[in-house]
Order: sequence, then C-alpha cells, then structure tokens
Amino acid sequence: MTSAGDSTSKSNSNSNSKRHAAEPNRHPADRRRRASDAPSATAKGRLGLTGGGVTFRVRRLEPLLAWVIAGYTLWVSILTNPPGASVWFMILFAASIGGWSRMFPARHQAALLLRAVLLMAGAMMLHMAPGSGGATGPYFFWPVLITIFYALLLPTPAAAMLMLLGLVEFSLACWLAQPSPGWI
Repeated sequence: MTSAGDSTSKSNSNSNSKRHAAEPNRHPADRRRRASDAPSATAKGRLGLTGGGVTFRVRRLEPLLAWVIAGYTLWVSILTNPPGASVWFMILFAASIGGWSRMFPARHQAALLLRAVLLMAGAMMLHMAPGSGGATGPYFFWPVLITIFYALLLPTPAAAMLMLLGLVEFSLACWLAQPSPGWI
C-alpha cells in the first residue's frame, strides 16, 4: 500500500531524473559557473545590436585592451612630452576603464559596447587636445585598436556601428585639427 507522500516522492524523483537526463555531460568545473557565463541568448536565437551574453574568457581579455592603450599612451607621452595635462587625463581615463572592466566584468554585450564607445570618446578628446598631433599624430593607435579588438568581441551590427563611430571620430579630428606641433 502506498501513501500520498510516496507517490509525491516518486513523481518528484521522476521529474528530477528527466531533468538531469536532458542535460549533456559536462566537466565538473562547469557546475561552478553561473548561468550568465554561457552565451545563452545567442543559443536561443536572440541576436541584435547587443544581444547575447559574454563568456568567461572574453571577460578576462577586456581589461587588457584598456591597459595596453594606457601604457602605450604613457610611453608616447613620455617620449614626446606634449603640453598640457589632457594627455595625462586620458591615460588615467583608459586605465580607469581597464580597472572598471576588471572589477565588474561585462555580463552582456551592451556593457562591452558601452566601454568601447567611452574609449572612442576618449580617443576623440585625445585627438582634439592641443599639441597632441591630431588624428594622424602619435595617438592614432587608440581608435584603431579599439575598433579591431571590440570587433572581435561584439556581434556584427555592433562592430559595424563601432567602426562607423571610429571613422566619424577620425574624420572630425582631421577636420578640426590644430596646427602640427613642433616635434613633427
């Protein structure tokens, strides 16, 4: 004779076994990852400008870009010694975005796009700074590196928008360029 509690436990065990049977065999370390670590939105077919999650490995790569840009800008600034403090603020700005992406990794591609747009705005400010050489000066590296790196991480529509933003930034910086400094 079965009681009502036994039938409930049997139905629960059957539903649990069906749920576990549907999951693919995974490495034991995968259990520790959060559900947002996997690109679940792309698996569901929801692609858009910033649709989809960001994988764990991509999250670890993002701070490196900002720190490379800050290091390169520091190196060039030490060699060329531009007047004013705007270049030094842009070094701090790029390093801060690198720290932000290290402390709070992007879980969605919208966060990646936001950081890319902020870095591109920093490139515009750096190219417009007096004495920096403009878009064809020693800091041309900023928009090129930002566009190439984030084009590999973002979906095609967002990467195309970022590339268009980089072209607009370059053309505006060339159009509004200051006279060339004496060291060129």
